Amino acid sequence: MSRKDKPSGRRARMQANSASPAPQGEAVASSDPAADSAEAQNGEAGRNVEAAPDSEAKPNSEAMPNSEPVPDSEAMQDSEAMPDSEPVPNERVESGGAVNEAAVPDDGPEIASPASAAEEQPAEDAAKSNVSSADPGKAVAEEEAALTAEAAAEEEAAPVAGTAAEEAAAPVAGTAAEEAAAPVAGTAAEERAAKKEKPAAREKAAAKKDTPEGRVELLVRRKRRRQQAGTAAAAVLVLAAAAGVVGGSLAANPGSAGKSVAIPAADVPAGPLTAVCPEPLRLLAGSVAGTDPQFNPVSGSAKTLLSAVVLSGAGNPVPASSLLKADGSTELKTIAEDAPDADPLAGVRSAGIMGSLPVGEVTVLSAEPSGTLQATANAVVAFSAGDGDLAGLAAANCQTPGNDMWIMGARTTVGATAVLRLTNASESAATVDLELYGAKGRVEGTGTRGILVPPGQTKSIVLAGLAANEPALAVRVRSSGGPVAAVVQQSILRGLTPGGVELIQPAAAAAPQQVITGVRIQDPAATRKLTAERGYESAAPAVQVAVPGSTNAVVSVRVLGAGGDIPLPGGGVFTVAAGSVGQLPLDALPEGTYSVEVTADVSVTANTVTSRGSKADAPVDLAVAPAGERLGSDHLAVLPPDSVSDLTFSAPSGPAEVRLTGVAADGSLGAEQIISIAAGTTVTTPAAGVGPGLAAVLINATGEAVYGSQVLTASKGDGLSVLPLPKGSVGGTSVPVGLGY
Repeated sequence: MSRKDKPSGRRARMQANSASPAPQGEAVASSDPAADSAEAQNGEAGRNVEAAPDSEAKPNSEAMPNSEPVPDSEAMQDSEAMPDSEPVPNERVESGGAVNEAAVPDDGPEIASPASAAEEQPAEDAAKSNVSSADPGKAVAEEEAALTAEAAAEEEAAPVAGTAAEEAAAPVAGTAAEEAAAPVAGTAAEERAAKKEKPAAREKAAAKKDTPEGRVELLVRRKRRRQQAGTAAAAVLVLAAAAGVVGGSLAANPGSAGKSVAIPAADVPAGPLTAVCPEPLRLLAGSVAGTDPQFNPVSGSAKTLLSAVVLSGAGNPVPASSLLKADGSTELKTIAEDAPDADPLAGVRSAGIMGSLPVGEVTVLSAEPSGTLQATANAVVAFSAGDGDLAGLAAANCQTPGNDMWIMGARTTVGATAVLRLTNASESAATVDLELYGAKGRVEGTGTRGILVPPGQTKSIVLAGLAANEPALAVRVRSSGGPVAAVVQQSILRGLTPGGVELIQPAAAAAPQQVITGVRIQDPAATRKLTAERGYESAAPAVQVAVPGSTNAVVSVRVLGAGGDIPLPGGGVFTVAAGSVGQLPLDALPEGTYSVEVTADVSVTANTVTSRGSKADAPVDLAVAPAGERLGSDHLAVLPPDSVSDLTFSAPSGPAEVRLTGVAADGSLGAEQIISIAAGTTVTTPAAGVGPGLAAVLINATGEAVYGSQVLTASKGDGLSVLPLPKGSVGGTSVPVGLGY
């Protein structure tokens, strides 16, 4: 009898349930396991073979004539009688001359034509069929060995009946395709019948496990589950490896877990230099209380001159620079043009000079960068008067605006006038808050908060209206919005006798150590005689210390002279209450120029006040020296006219060297001079000794920490003023750049 290889269980069931007539002359495929086993043993799987006699086969099964299709009800009876999960031997049901196979378990979700069933038959079905005709125990052992040798590709190509995935895809009551093909499915009667069938199917499935076929099928299922578990584990490993690769590509240093990763920095080139030059000193008119006072012109002998120097980098032309009005609307003087007349020589530096320009208002020095560095430039405003109430000498460097600064040494006692001038040279409005500290503690009052300074304007505040009768006042200026420049115009009038003038500049920020240089002390005998007169008590030299914090400060003062330490009465140690300003007299020092080192157990700010003049009926000038910052490279000290400049340096902690280079009036640089400074000493050198006819001196310091200042004395009279050295060269900055959301 010619027949096809055994089709899958689903195809057999589809042939039965669909009630399709068998083609004429074609044998009906058998689902008998014994027949299939015989075919597999004969090695003829996958093509038509002559089947062995079947004891249950009917004589007319070899050539089946055309017959009527089996009704759906009979197919349903076959399906209901035999649950999907129970494999049964081959049975034939004759109905209307057609032979239908009994329902066979659903072995897979795929539905194929009977012609291709032989090619897709899995090898596991043949192995299961062999169990029914051989020794069960031996078959099970052979099956276990065969299963372990099968390739994964063959198993995937030939799905195994009974796997967990197929059981989930083929419910006991029938596949989704069969349910869709049966119009009556889903009725209440069938639902009740299905509920009754499910327990029976579960019982048959449990009984099946005890049979040889069940054990083989169980082994197949276990193997498939192990393969699925291995596939899932491999997928997890692949995902973990991919995550490791991605994580490693994002980490800056994969081998340094737990360490902070430095944020890369972007170099920002230096910007143009902007420095605010204060306006000339003037007398107050009318009430001295409040803000925005009216000023009267000073005496006819008074003059205010502005001198500026702009230095180029090595091998670069002098950067474009000019003097502007405070609002930047008008250029008053050009220092250097944008396009120089000739290219500079390699390694050679030159300077643009502007000297002795009379000014009567606030001005701004502006200079473009020189190469990658900010321009080395400075300007000095010098006021001098030989008569009138403002007789004396006062000078100040043009100041780079900031948002936080300290001004020390202001006086608001009787006859003393202190005017705080705030200038906003930016394009944004500035809101300024003031903190005032006096001899008895912090001074609270109205008018110290929210002071608005519009762009390009100057705000003048009389400090006596905020803190009256203060012999030593410390002012902290803090601005939000635009940065501001701050300076205090200080003047003293003792009766009808001028007591001195000064432009007080900001001191170094609060710190446990402060160094003040350029402390000029006159003959102590003359000072004692002067201070014995009524109203001249404040003419005595002193060091002033402000403690801004909430803890009292134990302050130690060390005076450094040309030969080293100078002892002070009481050892120079005193206590300053928190939030107040304390003073220590320096009238016991011999005549000379000194440096003062102030150390404390908390952060403090400091300055010194000195006077020059010995007669009570003659003008006496005033000098305020603020604490300065450590020197570095390219500090430019401009030498104003009608005065004598001395440069003072000190190295409190160790030896150091200072290199001085003169800048001539024609813009050329002279030879370099080296000055050695021993540890704990002060060195003073005249600027004229660096070179004749100089417009400025370029200063560079090496070695241990060096501090310095410029001391000005009037060519005629007792005028005295002290300038802290300006900041050195400023290069570009590095800004951390982080990428994120």
